[in-house]
Amino acid sequence: MALVTLSYLSIFSNDRIPLRGLSYFSDILSGKFMVRINPDLHKKIVFIAKKEGQSLNSLVEKSLCLYAK
Repeated sequence: MALVTLSYLSIFSNDRIPLRGLSYFSDILSGKFMVRINPDLHKKIVFIAKKEGQSLNSLVEKSLCLYAK
């Protein structure tokens, strides 16, 4: 079910189509997910987070919030 949910969210959010029925997904999404990224990018964003005095998680969350607007 989670894979189907993520596929749905990915397809419709990439196309900027309004996500109807998002309240359904809030019941099954925990707020946690794992992302695999290039190790060089990982190093860069760890450096940026430390430089800004925040956690990597906080930096990624803020970045995703800006992207999702």
